[in-house]
Amino acid sequence: MKKSVISTMFNESYSMAERILPDSDEYKKAGNDKEYVEAELCSTLSNEQRELFEEFMEKLNALMSIEEEEAFRLGVSFGIRVTAESFLYGERENT
Repeated sequence: MKKSVISTMFNESYSMAERILPDSDEYKKAGNDKEYVEAELCSTLSNEQRELFEEFMEKLNALMSIEEEEAFRLGVSFGIRVTAESFLYGERENT
């Protein structure tokens, strides 16, 4: 299946992941809180349960990656449509 230009932009251009992550204290705190709770949870699990949890996290991360790519694609598509509409109809409404 041929990849779309937007998917290529997301996957092969300058790392979008580096640009997506917020650089706020709130985000950093939420990340630290998540890490703490995850460590607390893992400390209560047996080896078998820990392996199952790690597999769950891998599947969750894969799912989130697909969702992020789709959100990027939809955002770019929407932006292009707004831009096209402003070029097509903007002049008529201003005159």
